[in-house]
Amino acid sequence: MVAPPKASTAMGTVEPRNAFESYIAPPNTEAKNAHFISNEELDKRFRSHGATESKLPAMREAYDDKVNSIMESYDGGKLIKKYGICYPSKKPEAGDFDFQDRAQFMLDYYDLTKQAPVNSPPGYELHLNAVAIPGMYSGMPPGPLHSWEWAFRVRPADIRPGEERFSVLEGSCWRLEVHGREVMRFLIPMRPMSAEYMRPAPFQPRALEA
Repeated sequence: MVAPPKASTAMGTVEPRNAFESYIAPPNTEAKNAHFISNEELDKRFRSHGATESKLPAMREAYDDKVNSIMESYDGGKLIKKYGICYPSKKPEAGDFDFQDRAQFMLDYYDLTKQAPVNSPPGYELHLNAVAIPGMYSGMPPGPLHSWEWAFRVRPADIRPGEERFSVLEGSCWRLEVHGREVMRFLIPMRPMSAEYMRPAPFQPRALEA
């Protein structure tokens, strides 16, 4: 079990209270991290579910123990933090494929240590949750997002390091799974729609053929 760090005790404190808060950000003496939660904030939540004052300390302790237990289940308390997701991709766009007209972005797996794109890390998969564009066809086969190279049957060994290409729809929500466990979810942004696409096409009546 990961030993819980010192808990927050006031709304303005900035010290992490459990292993998750320690993971997402080290102690910061200047400003409260947006993801840190204080005793007062926890108590407010517990009271909303009917908890009495005498039970609050034990409930806070149980909360931190649960979080620490979950963190411990992820590789001994260390979530995989070597790779991230970068979008839009920093690679040049492919040929004459117009990503903007097709409402798509390219994205990369990104090595956070080397600050460079990489090919699919072992055990990393992206899965579609939803597409938030009304009227957009969003049907995708079940399973992970595959790269362009996979679609064209290019062998992984023949893909140059950092050159594997992935494309995703604007407004789509994805979850990153690492060795079958969900690590995070993220939303692909939407570009502002140009006036050309917003302008309605004029109606052209024509006589029906006899």
